[in-house]
Amino acid sequence: MTGGTTKNFIGGQFVESRADTWLEVLDPVCSVQRLRNQYSSEHVTQSTQTLLSRVPQTTAGEFEQAVDAAAHAFNSWSKTSVLTRQRFVLEWARSLSCLQTKLI
Repeated sequence: MTGGTTKNFIGGQFVESRADTWLEVLDPVCSVQRLRNQYSSEHVTQSTQTLLSRVPQTTAGEFEQAVDAAAHAFNSWSKTSVLTRQRFVLEWARSLSCLQTKLI
């Protein structure tokens, strides 16, 4: 397994789940693209089925905590100016773009 177990994200923090049932997340596809020349390419897809992580089947109590935390966050987020929210989303998108090669 490459990624270990996944924690729940509740109230802005990663927390261990108390779940007793876990779901396996498998890498469905490993894609390799080979350039033949500047005008065409060959795309090869192989299924690796590598175990990436185990994800908890979140308990009802954890789910309720997450919903309550999201409602609380929405309350403050909705009072934030549009300009501030826009800056946040654009910065987040830039960060994702910088990490793109690591995420793929």
